[in-house]
Amino acid sequence: MAGKGSYESVSLFLNKIKPYLAMVSLQFGYAGMYIISMVGLKRGMNHFVLATYRHFIAFAVIAPFALVLERKIRPKLTLPIFLRIMALGFLEPVLAQNLYFVGMTYTSATFASATANILPAITFIFALIFRLEKINLKKIPSVAKVIGTVITVSGAMLMTFYKGPIVEFISAQASHHLTTAGATDKHWVLGTVMLLARCCGWSGFFILQSFTLKVYPAELSLTALICFMGALEGAVATLVIEHNMSVWVIGWDSRLLAAAYSGIVCSGIAFYVQGIVMKEQGPVFVTAFSPLAMIITAALAAIILSEQVRLGRDSLLKSYKLLRQNGDGVFGYGSLIWKAGFNFDERLVGFIKGYRRVFYQGSTDHRGTPEFPGRTVTLEPAEGEVCWGAAYKISKKEDQEIALEYLEVREKQYDKKAYVDFFTEPRATTPALSGVMVYIASPDKKLNVNYLGPASIEDIAKQIVQAEGPSGPNREYLFKLEEALLQIECKDKHVFDLANEVRRILSERELTAS
Repeated sequence: MAGKGSYESVSLFLNKIKPYLAMVSLQFGYAGMYIISMVGLKRGMNHFVLATYRHFIAFAVIAPFALVLERKIRPKLTLPIFLRIMALGFLEPVLAQNLYFVGMTYTSATFASATANILPAITFIFALIFRLEKINLKKIPSVAKVIGTVITVSGAMLMTFYKGPIVEFISAQASHHLTTAGATDKHWVLGTVMLLARCCGWSGFFILQSFTLKVYPAELSLTALICFMGALEGAVATLVIEHNMSVWVIGWDSRLLAAAYSGIVCSGIAFYVQGIVMKEQGPVFVTAFSPLAMIITAALAAIILSEQVRLGRDSLLKSYKLLRQNGDGVFGYGSLIWKAGFNFDERLVGFIKGYRRVFYQGSTDHRGTPEFPGRTVTLEPAEGEVCWGAAYKISKKEDQEIALEYLEVREKQYDKKAYVDFFTEPRATTPALSGVMVYIASPDKKLNVNYLGPASIEDIAKQIVQAEGPSGPNREYLFKLEEALLQIECKDKHVFDLANEVRRILSERELTAS
């Protein structure tokens, strides 16, 4: 009898801790997703495509189990339930995940996972609104929930506006980043807003899932239907927003791994496990474990992605401070010559000294893909030479902040910033602007994985003819740069010779085709 009692006690204990073990295990799964997804996005994968493929894979894996295991208990799919599933398919698979992917590329994997700390607080507020939770301020648990919500929201705001010292998981990697701190500081306010909005969408998903499970208590079938609708709605959104069909192409690499892993683990398994736990414990319990993912992700990101792990974020953008200290302008020598994309007070045509313009930087996110990288310009130190372009003078504090946020995203594959003197007259000894900021793609392959380096003009031209990315053909970039340089009366032999070689290749192709 004693043995039987001990067995029942152990069994009862295991049943009690099962929800906790399930949610802790999911956090390890989410941490892996943060890292693997970041690698895929850095390889140039479109975030809409990643979210769509993710849920097609999840549906393909979960649907057979749902058909076999729940064929006798699956309720009838009525129109009200179908509409709820459509809403669930949009809230998390489309809205929340795409906000997360964009926000993570604007910031970092660690920071993206850290913003999920606010998820329990938002879910608790939604649960109160929809009467899934009740508050009695005379009881300690209720007071604790209120205090925890206030602290969590305050912590999220602090995380956005303050950055502390770097936590060195591996000292060599930390010092490695200090050389380009300005380039790696991408925790922009825009990315933070997207990540917090993602938490609102994610929280809304949990609340609606909780209600739906009450009228459709078949967890596997509901998971499969949510993934199917999410994939379908995500595909429609991708086709509307991304007109270039090349974004759908992925290979047997980290991008496929990102879609498969996140689909199976973080959509298929996670939706199912969360549904089971939610039926017993409620949506607030399910979200309470999300801060654990941040800790796991921070350690993995420091080791795998060499990210800096900090105790918070700057009061304002570090680059903005540097710009205020050094000058009030931005120098463009590539596409910035003809397309600024931000407000400025004055555009000046001129040059900087000691650099030359070269087509040595690979482009996997704008004018090419990871399989067929395009080539864009960067600066190479060259004593006695000058590089002509356009400087944009920005004096207003607000305009500077907005311009820097925009440029950090646009120039994210350029890993260094320099502050240089800008001249408008060839014979001038005094610069027109001092401390003008310029983005540079360094030749350090550890810091700049997309650096391609020098090649013959024929090989560079062939690569430019072949490459095409989300922003259009690579040759369009070259011809626009050529036109922009002609307009400012700059004679850049490297650019002009390259443009002529590209035209020659295109002409030969036309003759062959005809």
